[in-house]
Amino acid sequence: MKKIKISALLIYVLGIFLGLAVSQKLFAGMPANNLIKNAIFAEGQKYWHQQGKGRLAIQFDDRQLILQKQDSQYSAFYQDIKIPAPGKYFVELVADSKNGNGALLLVTPFSNGKFHDRQNIRLSLLPKNGVQVLSKEIKLGSEVSKVRIRLFGNKNGTRFISVQLKKMTAADKQPNVAPAKQLNAAIGKDSGNLLKNSNFKAGKKYWSQVGSGKSDIRIENGKLLFQRQDAVYSVLYQDIKIPSPGTYALEVTADSRNGGGSQVIVTPFFDGKFHDRYNSYIRLDRKNGVQKLSKLINIGAEVSKVRVRIIGNKTGTLFSKVILKKTFPGRLIKFQ
Repeated sequence: MKKIKISALLIYVLGIFLGLAVSQKLFAGMPANNLIKNAIFAEGQKYWHQQGKGRLAIQFDDRQLILQKQDSQYSAFYQDIKIPAPGKYFVELVADSKNGNGALLLVTPFSNGKFHDRQNIRLSLLPKNGVQVLSKEIKLGSEVSKVRIRLFGNKNGTRFISVQLKKMTAADKQPNVAPAKQLNAAIGKDSGNLLKNSNFKAGKKYWSQVGSGKSDIRIENGKLLFQRQDAVYSVLYQDIKIPSPGTYALEVTADSRNGGGSQVIVTPFFDGKFHDRYNSYIRLDRKNGVQKLSKLINIGAEVSKVRVRIIGNKTGTLFSKVILKKTFPGRLIKFQ
């Protein structure tokens, strides 16, 4: 392939669980010049098509696309994209392979009126748990009229969070991701946490309770115990001013004590209003033992503050720490 040159940039974002919410405002997750339509799957299967004779289970969960292969035959999820002009382009995939093999994205060119399936640009997910951010800079020649973006799942059920294809301009001095060392250093450390008393060493100071439900919320052995006594709404929350737009990490360390329903929710304030429809969640698994979960969230300039809400369960979740901090200083994926 002479006309398509590739220089690769590959970043693996470590985390036990990480996802991106996808509201049109707070969690849009894609730049305005993204050539891929419905790139964050907020509209389900719209603009995407299934290809191949293989059996492929397609689901949408928390506005993420799940592709699970049911056999070994060819099956793909694809979208054709018109290329407006020759030049350098940036392709990015955010997904979780769920520790399975074979999950990937292919970019294939149409040139001189033909589909060239042997000239593929590949972003292959590693077989591991946790979200991976893969990206490449590619060069498309004047003979390329369009490209086909194909997504391939695996037998474990790959979770696709977002895809991006954008033309790079002179203003793009760096890709739309942070350097690997910078990102990995940011995740897993408490520095830069915007939440006050996030480890509950000062009891419930800075946190407020709301809701008419009955809950036992207290400090037990240095941790926050949140035990719900009925199914009525009850949360502990803290409002946080957002200093600047960018990509933020939400991290939770807690033990659900084998109960379901425990979660931490981030909700934006914009246009002077609280928007409870635009939520980003971390949901704890139903199991015993401490869990460390994380999630990346894109917060735009229109967001003045966010509300971080903690919800326990009937077995009594023990929350050790909640963190919300900026991880991509000075770099923001612009909203549509």
